Amino acid sequence: MTLMRSLLVLVLSSGMLAGTAIYAQHDETDQRLVAAEQTYRQEGAEKALPVFEGLLLEFQQDNEAANIALAQGYIGECHWRLGNFDEARVHLDQALVLKRALGDRLQQGKTLNVLGLLEWDLGNFEQAIERFSEASAIGKELGNLKLQGATLNNVSMVYDELGDYRKSLRQYEEVLDIYSDVDFPRGKGDTLGNIGGVHLLLGHYSEAVGYYQKALQISEQLESIYAMSQDHGNLGLSYTGLGQIDTALAHFDQALALAEEAGMGQEQGMWLRGKANALIKGGRYDLGLQSHRTALEIFSQMDAQALLSEAQHDLGQLYLELGDTSSAEQYFQQALETARSLDFARGITLNLITLGDIQYFHQRFEEAAVLYAQAAQRCKETGEQGIHGEALLRLAQAHRDQGVLDQAALEADEALAIARETSAKPIEAMAIYMQAELHRERGNIPNSLTAYSDAEQIANQVGDPDLLWQIQYGRALTLILDDQKQAAVAALLDAIGYIESVRNRLKEKRFRAGYIQDKHQVYIELVRLQLDLGMKDEAFSTSERLRAWSYDEQLEHRPAATMTATQQQTETELRERIRQLQHLIKEENSQALPERRQLAMNTFSIDLMAAEQEYESFLDD
Repeated sequence: MTLMRSLLVLVLSSGMLAGTAIYAQHDETDQRLVAAEQTYRQEGAEKALPVFEGLLLEFQQDNEAANIALAQGYIGECHWRLGNFDEARVHLDQALVLKRALGDRLQQGKTLNVLGLLEWDLGNFEQAIERFSEASAIGKELGNLKLQGATLNNVSMVYDELGDYRKSLRQYEEVLDIYSDVDFPRGKGDTLGNIGGVHLLLGHYSEAVGYYQKALQISEQLESIYAMSQDHGNLGLSYTGLGQIDTALAHFDQALALAEEAGMGQEQGMWLRGKANALIKGGRYDLGLQSHRTALEIFSQMDAQALLSEAQHDLGQLYLELGDTSSAEQYFQQALETARSLDFARGITLNLITLGDIQYFHQRFEEAAVLYAQAAQRCKETGEQGIHGEALLRLAQAHRDQGVLDQAALEADEALAIARETSAKPIEAMAIYMQAELHRERGNIPNSLTAYSDAEQIANQVGDPDLLWQIQYGRALTLILDDQKQAAVAALLDAIGYIESVRNRLKEKRFRAGYIQDKHQVYIELVRLQLDLGMKDEAFSTSERLRAWSYDEQLEHRPAATMTATQQQTETELRERIRQLQHLIKEENSQALPERRQLAMNTFSIDLMAAEQEYESFLDD
């Protein structure tokens, strides 16, 4: 039950475990192989590999077919563990041929399982599923429930990686049914954690709690300190999502104590970050920041540079949310330096973009453009197409605000080409919108209106209401330039329609102020235009809508005491689920086309729509 990378608002764990290898062990197994396997388990593949290779030579000299097959399988598994995938395939394939010739079905299943893990590591997911399924079928045929369940569990994890969470959940439940008839608590606990992890990933926090509590009971029975720490930490994450901060903190403290007892430094840092985020969500900012800093110290002492860079970036994001741009800039700069020391391309690019955002926020457009340009250049060099278009659009916006319109147009065009090449529809819509804005700046009204229409068509396809209202607002400003005031009124009314349809959509607080200000401007522009056209009643109605909307904004910040404890928990869980799913969609969309998982996108989008509808119904009630 290992951790995923953490996020700013909520540290998340997918609950996924490492692929399960089924070790070969018979009562009649040669004791030399048993001793070598013990070396493998206790000291690792590097120490065990030469031992197995020596044994293989001995078995070949004595023509011991069964032991040759076992030794070949172990050698292949050692090479797989060491990342020597070509050598691993050669030995595993030879072992499989020998075991088939011997008619040893159980050993065939175990080797097929390792071959599945090898294909998984190579990204050959269909072949991995095929191998795991063959192994699971053998387990079922032999009545070996451990082999059947463990390999089916691995199939489910491949589906998780593909983003087919619906199928993986069904199969995890099937694994639990298999384990119900066998004394295999470790396997059952791992599967329960995997199911909890999928629910946690998708923001189903109540369901995640149920599965993690069952996993914890098994971990306690096995007296596994590592597993107990993981279970408590995952429960802390789940309760944070439910808004039950005190309960979450209690679990994080237990997870931290167990991690410290077991010398699990990396886990200590991760749980500290989870605790920090829970504290901050509970309004205890000083303690939260202190926990974040302690996590940074742990990662630094461990020389865990990748985790350190990630933690520095997230702490920068936190300071940005709190309005401390100076401290945010400091941590983003540190994260950038750490990422550069690792030559971590994505980390370098993201921190350059974020540092550019801070400069842009302070209206230092020239400095922002320099950072955005560096990010775009890095994307070009490293092939990070997923965020290349985003960096170019930011650069175009900075150049537009500097009045360098020709350069901004070139950058918008390049972003559009990348978006179309990678089928990144959200970036494509934003790039065309930027082209429309630039045409308007130049006074090219026909091209501007055409571009707004093209952007609108794509934005409708991807369901981006935030961009849609901006498109309508830009179209209205263009129509005003062309003295088409009645048409401009219609466009502004459409913009307001989009705004009011997404009133309850959740946004990061650090974006909320600018977002609201832009919305107000739409109403103000409509009132002005209606007065110009003598539409006094309509202007009054619009101003009343703005006033009512502002009043509703105040109600959104009403004290939580106006709701029952159950209602507070329901609202918190729904808000966090929506926030998490929005983040997942954004992350998936930022991937280049070959890495983007359409199955995951479908799941996230369907779940987001359902969560928003449930939240709207909750508010209506």
